[in-house]
Amino acid sequence: MTRGAKLYEAVMTWRVLRQPGGFAHVTALVSAFLDEDRTAGRRWRPRTFNPKTGRRERRK
Repeated sequence: MTRGAKLYEAVMTWRVLRQPGGFAHVTALVSAFLDEDRTAGRRWRPRTFNPKTGRRERRK
């Protein structure tokens, strides 16, 4: 939840204020999150929406 709050704040600031370097801040946060996950042994994989089940599922 903490990471989500940080990302939300960065995206909203970038979108509303349009400050130079705002999007770079967003991508830097995501890179840091990915590094934390790799260090902890977690791997992010994209999920796709399956309209038949109404759920998000991992790609095969």
